[in-house]
Amino acid sequence: MSKDDRVCHQLSSLPTKHTFSGDRVLLVDNLSEDDIPALYAAARGRCEDASESRQPFGEDEFLDEDSFRDFLRHAYVIVLRDAEQKDVPTYGFISAAGIQRTDKPTFADLRVATFTSSVVQDSRFHEEMLELLVKLSAQAGYAACMQTIFSSDVMALQTAMSTGFLPVLYAPQNGKVAGRRCDSVMVFKWLSDDARKNMALDKDRDLPRKWLFSAFTERPLLTYLPKTRTLANGLEVRVRYTEEKDVPGMLAIWEDAIERGAGFAIGELPAIEVMYAAIQADGNLGSFVFETLPECKLAGAMNVIPQIFCRSATPAIADLYLMVEPSFYGQGLATEMTKLYFRFANDMGFSACATDVFANNAAMRHILLKQGMHVTGCLPLSGYVKNAGCLDSYMYYKELSAETLVQL
Repeated sequence: MSKDDRVCHQLSSLPTKHTFSGDRVLLVDNLSEDDIPALYAAARGRCEDASESRQPFGEDEFLDEDSFRDFLRHAYVIVLRDAEQKDVPTYGFISAAGIQRTDKPTFADLRVATFTSSVVQDSRFHEEMLELLVKLSAQAGYAACMQTIFSSDVMALQTAMSTGFLPVLYAPQNGKVAGRRCDSVMVFKWLSDDARKNMALDKDRDLPRKWLFSAFTERPLLTYLPKTRTLANGLEVRVRYTEEKDVPGMLAIWEDAIERGAGFAIGELPAIEVMYAAIQADGNLGSFVFETLPECKLAGAMNVIPQIFCRSATPAIADLYLMVEPSFYGQGLATEMTKLYFRFANDMGFSACATDVFANNAAMRHILLKQGMHVTGCLPLSGYVKNAGCLDSYMYYKELSAETLVQL
């Protein structure tokens, strides 16, 4: 079976047996094709139970079984059964952390899914399951582990803390639980001191790629574009939807920024794939360019997309990728683009905006704070930036209101 055809990534140390408290021995194995229908049905049933606040998945995180299977192909998934197979299995998920600024994250995102009431309530079993997933993550080659836990799941938060995880980020409106938007807390744990000290870009690790499940979903088109805007220094720029002819210029700005260590990490999103995906969908889905007038010279570009690490297939939070051609630095273009980010996100149906910025990008951090965003957390060493090494990134957030939006 090729890597593209497999159900999920496979852990070579499995199958095995693992002993839990009370001398309970469970068989541990990789997920198989035969397991998927029952797992998907159980996950859907759990998500649709409005009385259950302890949810490993968002209510609309997976639109159908096909999207669920796509998620599985980007993860290691283990199944735990008793020897007689009398009980409903427990499942553990080790997937690529969507928030990390690399296409093949070295941070694992962990989840435990249990579907019988006695096991759901057993905090000690959950602790031991989490410890097992941490151990397997280290074997797979990850440097750290994360969990994105809905704020309604108090036991999961307590379990994470008791096993050495620490909160690093608060993610508002991160997914749906019991019919309403629910915030999440991201917790983090290094797998060893060496893993932290030796964090670097490692292309040889056979780890899953990031799952871009919600990157491009249909949003209302902005019929008032193109628009002409005048910057503080008098420069006139026109903002419009990206066309295919713009992609080479956008890619040149992106690659130049990576080469200079200015705002983007080495090995981040596959830029060319993202750019073409945005403009080749049915109607442009949030990719914009800024060109000078009357020369029509490309001055910058931005993508306004759903937040990639959100636990919903219909995210309420927008995310931003912003690029400025170096000759236009210091002319107020990034500030204007940030203001339009808020306006465009609002008009595309989002209720709030977020973006994360590397610690060395002082200019952009200053702009975001000046435009009313606030810091909701910091992810340690989230990307490898040329000339700077692995850097922390800070997450910024702002709820949208009509009174604070720029007028067009």
